[in-house]
Amino acid sequence: MKAAGRGALQPSSRPLANPAPILTVVAIGAIAVITAIVSILRHPAVPTVISEDYSRVAARLLLPDVQGSDRAIVSRELAARQPALRVTLPSLSGASYALEGATVRQMLDAPGVVAIYRNRELDLVVAHAYVGTTADLPGPPEVRQIDGRRFVIQRKATNILVFWQDGPVVRVITSSLPVEQVVRLATNAAQSLDAKN
Repeated sequence: MKAAGRGALQPSSRPLANPAPILTVVAIGAIAVITAIVSILRHPAVPTVISEDYSRVAARLLLPDVQGSDRAIVSRELAARQPALRVTLPSLSGASYALEGATVRQMLDAPGVVAIYRNRELDLVVAHAYVGTTADLPGPPEVRQIDGRRFVIQRKATNILVFWQDGPVVRVITSSLPVEQVVRLATNAAQSLDAKN
């Protein structure tokens, strides 16, 4: 109110505050909070889970429930523990990797297994198998066609993940080795499974 003359007050025509900037800040804040809550509650992507599994195996936090180097025996033991997924473990012996063992491991909401391989230099290779499809992987992926098979390559931190479809099962070979070596190991693993079937 303004003083008009001596002691008389008149109403001002100017508003006290414009609500638009305040409402804009509140709306942006609400969107940020909702986005944070949604990102916390959603499942991590499959490559993230697989890369974390690799790191847990390397740190000896994820150990094989079934130990052994015989693929057939380990596969039978896994089938007894996880009847929803009957898998044959790949052979990496042609690349001088020996199976140490495997464990049942859910992949998000699908049944899965993790197999652990090492060579004489103690280089680690982890093989995953889970019910799913490579079409569900986040993109954009690097794709290579080798011997008529489609391999999808993902990188997570220092880990290389190579995926391929094997019927209803997605197979993955993960290592911190150079990408070409990991692709070669995945190709060898796929060929060993073809020879077994």
